[in-house]
Amino acid sequence: MAKKKKKAQAEAPKIRPLALVIPAKTGVQGDRTKLGWQQGEERSNQKVDGDGDGQSIDDWLAANAAKANTTTDQWLKGAVDNIRDKGGWMSDVPDLKTSDDVKGLLDGLYARDSDAYNNKIWPMWKAAGAKHDSPWQYKTSLREYLGKTKQEKVWDPSLKSWVTVESPEMKYVDASTVPYLVRNDAPVGSIFKASYKDAKGAMHEAYLVVADHGTNKAEMSPAALSALGIKGSANDVPDMGVKLQYLGQGDTSKLPTAESVKKDGERLEGEWKKKQEEEAAKKKAKKPPGKRADAQKQGGAFFLAEVPDHRVVAGENQLLVAVENAACKHNGGQPVCTGSQGILVGVDQSPLAGEGDKTQDQLVIRKGTGDQTILMA
Repeated sequence: MAKKKKKAQAEAPKIRPLALVIPAKTGVQGDRTKLGWQQGEERSNQKVDGDGDGQSIDDWLAANAAKANTTTDQWLKGAVDNIRDKGGWMSDVPDLKTSDDVKGLLDGLYARDSDAYNNKIWPMWKAAGAKHDSPWQYKTSLREYLGKTKQEKVWDPSLKSWVTVESPEMKYVDASTVPYLVRNDAPVGSIFKASYKDAKGAMHEAYLVVADHGTNKAEMSPAALSALGIKGSANDVPDMGVKLQYLGQGDTSKLPTAESVKKDGERLEGEWKKKQEEEAAKKKAKKPPGKRADAQKQGGAFFLAEVPDHRVVAGENQLLVAVENAACKHNGGQPVCTGSQGILVGVDQSPLAGEGDKTQDQLVIRKGTGDQTILMA
């Protein structure tokens, strides 16, 4: 009798080791965000998100504790209790005692979930009772890899334990000094000009660089809020309308500073204005030369034959107006020699002429034969 084979026990799926992304090269890290603006495009009434972007985790914890009128340690302990009470994966959140613990938790969530912000991080902080989300978005923000790594304690949500991994040493934009903007529709390094009118009617303008993604509200750094004269702490600013104008892409070979953002803004705005002036000049150059005036019958047999190209047209037919000028002639070859004493036309400032004015042979432009849509003094 053949022996029955034992059924192989199903092996538990292997959990891949948690690892943080190490950039392939040093320097500023870019992104692939698509540009949703045309150069020079303006959008008004962009609401300021009072979140205030880019605080350090320590500052973020202190701000939440201050709002709750408690200490940072007490707020963090209460936050963990609130998160665990939501159940599900949140019930496994570890104790958090320091900003490094918070960073390790966020790094682990990001490493295990490419869309961790929407799926886990913001829901977690809402459950915690935080008034706004944490600033740690290292996968989206403008950052510089320093070419070194270090060992970091990171929470692995799959193993439900702390693990030690290799972590890249990164440098981030200083939100306290660099006026930057958060947009989902412009790559990092994009330069905008922002305009804001305060409650007293005073207008404030500043150049801003895109340094993070996550919203299409005018969420910005504390330095940007200050540059626009928006008062209050970074997280207590009411929604206010800001006008944004896209100027172009700034220098992303290194992390931006307040000085470099201003320099990029001035350069790009100057290039944009020059481009507009050149396009206007091209359109002007394409205008046809002065019209022959054989259709401008002002005086029966003595109609205007030539009119100088002074570029002043009027009436239903948009014809060049008659002027007292040697170049403004009837078909008999005589120039118009009288005109208005109060209306001057063109670069030469020739007096405007019309019905009743004389030519050098003392004939007049007969009344009732001019363009009846034009009255002159």
